[in-house]
Amino acid sequence: MRKSLWFSIWVMTLCFIFLGSSLSYGQKPALKIWLLRTFVSDANEVLERQIRDWAKEKNVELQIMYLTYADIGTKYVAAIEAAEVPDVGFLPEVGPARYHGMGQLLDITGLAKKVFKANGGLFEAAYPSVRFDGKIWSIPHFNMVGVWYVRKDLLDKAGLKPPATWDDVINVAEKITDPSKVMYGLGQTFNRSVDGDGTFMLLMRSFGASLTDKTGKKITFNSPETLAALKWATETFTKYKRKKRIQAPGAEGWTDPSNNEAWLADNIAQTQNSASIYFALVKKNHPLEKVTLLTRMPGGPAGAFSRMTLWHWGIFKKTKQSKLAKDLVKYIMSPKNLKEYTESALGQAAPVYNDIAKLPYWEQNENFKAVLENARISVLPSDPGPMTAAAAEVYARHIYTDMCSRVVIGGLTPEKAMAEATKRIEEIYATIK
Repeated sequence: MRKSLWFSIWVMTLCFIFLGSSLSYGQKPALKIWLLRTFVSDANEVLERQIRDWAKEKNVELQIMYLTYADIGTKYVAAIEAAEVPDVGFLPEVGPARYHGMGQLLDITGLAKKVFKANGGLFEAAYPSVRFDGKIWSIPHFNMVGVWYVRKDLLDKAGLKPPATWDDVINVAEKITDPSKVMYGLGQTFNRSVDGDGTFMLLMRSFGASLTDKTGKKITFNSPETLAALKWATETFTKYKRKKRIQAPGAEGWTDPSNNEAWLADNIAQTQNSASIYFALVKKNHPLEKVTLLTRMPGGPAGAFSRMTLWHWGIFKKTKQSKLAKDLVKYIMSPKNLKEYTESALGQAAPVYNDIAKLPYWEQNENFKAVLENARISVLPSDPGPMTAAAAEVYARHIYTDMCSRVVIGGLTPEKAMAEATKRIEEIYATIK
């Protein structure tokens, strides 16, 4: 009797162990992924399909959340504060420096070197955005480079060439503006947005201004060159407001979708943007497609620059699935998948790898050639200084565009607005090392 009882207990124990083991093996590992919902829907679909194909092959359960340009920065900061970060995140341009500075990212040097080599090498100018303390903390996917848009038909009618300088931009805008036709020669915001922050940064560089010196230790923002860039940006609203408004009404408060919408509505003749406007024109078979020309960014006294708006893959340190996270990023960044994504984006995914820059794809038309040309002259927001956590924070807090708004909307003089911005920058550099 006693032997029978012990035998029964032993059998039941084995059953529980076996059942528990079966349940454990039956559960799929889960991976939380945050993505950016870009304005190029085809590229969004390709990327999600690639991720789901990988998950199906690896038997992984996905938790995908999409963020927008407007909320991506705040969502990451809130997630870090709440200790609810994703496993894999698509990070904005200053994200790697910012979140590494917060101690949140996983060192992925080994993976990055393999990805860079497989794609012919990363552009040298992009390294300061991913490499800190001698290690690599993120892997760029592409450069959402800024290009200058012009209405070729309107320029031809006025006997004008695409602007080569910022002075040319004003000249073109004055000659093309026709309020009776709701056509304005310029539609460029300097409000809080990717477009606004990026445009002012490259405007600064072309006037010879910079946030810091090359070492990143000396703040050089408060300068005659910054003031010249600020006056150019704000005078497009203030100087020409009474004489002849060249900026589209309401542009001082625009966010990222606004110039896209104004272009498609046939209301503006010049703007800075990624290739997403061109994508929309092509996909909609829009009549303005054939008269929209993408060109090299206008230059100033110090030359012409475009914005290197890199979007990165980062793996957060708190992940419990680091092997799977690395495997996913490696899969997305394989030459085959990167090529497919690039060619689905109709110019928005400008190259940041040498092999992608060599694709015949970029020779299809003048607009694609302009995307490639701008990619080659693009610079990071911290240029010529290093992309430190402090430099990233300055950019993330929209200090440049807040400064512009203080002049255009707040009524401050450019000198006072620059002094305010300088104080904010100095406070950031004093607290973030």
